[in-house]
Amino acid sequence: MINVNIGVLGHVDSGKTSLCRCLSEVLSTCALDKHRQSQEKGITIDLGFSSFYIKKKKSQIATSQNQHGETQNNKIISKHESNTNEHILDQNNVKREDINNDCEGGNIQNINISDENPEDELIQICLVDCPGHHSLIKCIVMGAKIMDMIFLVIDINKGIQKQTIECLVLCQFVKSDIIIILNKIDLIPLHERDKKINSMKKKIKDAINRTSLKKLSYYIVSLSANSKNATTDEIGDAEMREKASSICRDTPNEFNPRSSILKKEKPASENINELIELLKSIIKIPVRENNPSFEDFYFLYDHSFEIKGKGMVYTGTVIKGKITINSDISILPLNIKGKIKDIQSFKKKKKEGTSGNRLSFLISHDNIKNLKKVERGIIVHEKSSICNFTVFICKIKLIEFYKKSIKNKELLTCIIGFASSHSYGFFFKKLKEEQKTEQENNRQDNGKTNSTCLSNNIGFDRNGNYLIIDEVEHFNNINDETIPENDLFEDEKDDEIYFLVVLNKKMYGFNGEKCIFLKNDENINCRICLHGNIVDIIKDSAINSKINNSTFVMNKKPCLNEHEDYKNFKIMKEKEKIGLIEKVIDNTTLLCKNIFTSSNQVTAYLTQKIYLIPIEHQKNKNVCKTATIGYIAKSFAKNGKFIAHFDDDISHIKDNIKSYIVMIKYYKDIFTKRKIFM
Repeated sequence: MINVNIGVLGHVDSGKTSLCRCLSEVLSTCALDKHRQSQEKGITIDLGFSSFYIKKKKSQIATSQNQHGETQNNKIISKHESNTNEHILDQNNVKREDINNDCEGGNIQNINISDENPEDELIQICLVDCPGHHSLIKCIVMGAKIMDMIFLVIDINKGIQKQTIECLVLCQFVKSDIIIILNKIDLIPLHERDKKINSMKKKIKDAINRTSLKKLSYYIVSLSANSKNATTDEIGDAEMREKASSICRDTPNEFNPRSSILKKEKPASENINELIELLKSIIKIPVRENNPSFEDFYFLYDHSFEIKGKGMVYTGTVIKGKITINSDISILPLNIKGKIKDIQSFKKKKKEGTSGNRLSFLISHDNIKNLKKVERGIIVHEKSSICNFTVFICKIKLIEFYKKSIKNKELLTCIIGFASSHSYGFFFKKLKEEQKTEQENNRQDNGKTNSTCLSNNIGFDRNGNYLIIDEVEHFNNINDETIPENDLFEDEKDDEIYFLVVLNKKMYGFNGEKCIFLKNDENINCRICLHGNIVDIIKDSAINSKINNSTFVMNKKPCLNEHEDYKNFKIMKEKEKIGLIEKVIDNTTLLCKNIFTSSNQVTAYLTQKIYLIPIEHQKNKNVCKTATIGYIAKSFAKNGKFIAHFDDDISHIKDNIKSYIVMIKYYKDIFTKRKIFM
């Protein structure tokens, strides 16, 4: 059986939980707003999990194609980018009740998972019901970390709203098919319904086509997930946990998902089958690890509760690695050891868990009182090499829906896994090595070598030279035609932007893990501003203990040069000195002034590069690429004047020396303040 995690996203009160109620066959902890505060406030305030099952031919899964499409007139129309012909999937044989009839669990088609057909693949769909309220943005972002696909629910009567935009941003992170669900069509009079649906589809397509989301595969379906008139008799939290305690007892291998777990009067819904058939036609097997290991096991748990006399139950999702019963584990961030006594997935026993699985662990240990203090956290194998840190480096991209620029040292909220922390940081990029002339290479061979320049190898280099970026801006002022193809989806770029992040509190993570940054500003439509992947972690134990024990101070630069692995790592700021020409000595030599005040200052710059440029080009950042290049030969007198020698003939400036200036360019290490010449 394959597990696929589908996130259900959308603005508050768009009908996400009602949709999950119609689709779900098996409920997990906190499903369908079981949280007491959710019932009091009438909104989802935490992640809820439930599941249902579909079957698909294995050959069809293997040949699935990326598509754009919509459902229309009880048919699924798929539009291929490479082919304008419409491909119609016939649904005449689909079991479909009248829209006025009730649907059991919302899923009209009964899937018997005990019926085995070697040609069929049983797929367990895990629905991740996310909150929609703007104040719960961190919870929504955390849910995106475990999604393979997205249902984006939109109230057709309200259209795209503020939180819908932030949900579209999360669609970029998942990089998979999106099914856009226009909900609550039952509130539209029948004679106006088709017109309203077509109008809203056009608005959504126009909005998506103006962004890079058009590169993703998306589908649009209209339906009504109506559960407001249903009288439920669902089990409460206490009973749910009692049923969950069956994890401690023998559970039959044959499990019928349509058991008494969902005892309720079934709600009336429209077009639920169309959604299920569309899902079956486009679903793909998520790419998982080929050879998962115990040491790499990384499990994000989102809910936990105690079973008296047995231990604690943790429900969550396996991000990577594998685990088996009787494995020794560590529960973070509390660093408490335990042993896994049993494993279940939606009330069904399992012997092991691998990447992508939604699981419940029964863990025995002696620190239950302490564990009640942490609702979310991480479970890893006891042999895991995971560490905590307050400083890390990530490769980032700016969100196109975030309309502002971001400056260095700006206060942001960083989210890694299910943890969050205030943070600030420093943007930087690779320093591109300039081509050296033959004369420059000869001077370096004579013992006057410059600092090591970064090689052109792709990827982060601890021994590299990097250039600080004061501000990161997006291309939102540029026409869409000028945006490079797959700009937000290419991992390897010539101008990769890195972010040195300093956290307020210690967090756990691994290289390659996703990190997301929020700007806490209620006056903007999209608070998600940056996203990326961790490329390097600076362990706290490797940095001076005085730094570890210091409090979080904004704008304070971490002392990376004290780290043995980072002693050659440099983030530099570009500097320049401007001087005047006093005299042309000969066709290749100048007497220059106004850069230094004494001959001692000149000594440190001997043999360094100097540029001769027209004065009107002084503010041009690329002027050095076309300037005449020379070097500082020696000092002249004691007042800071110096002799500069050039390889090319410069006699043409003799009659107009006031129209030219000389420039020295160098870099300053932001950590050590040392001057560095390239």
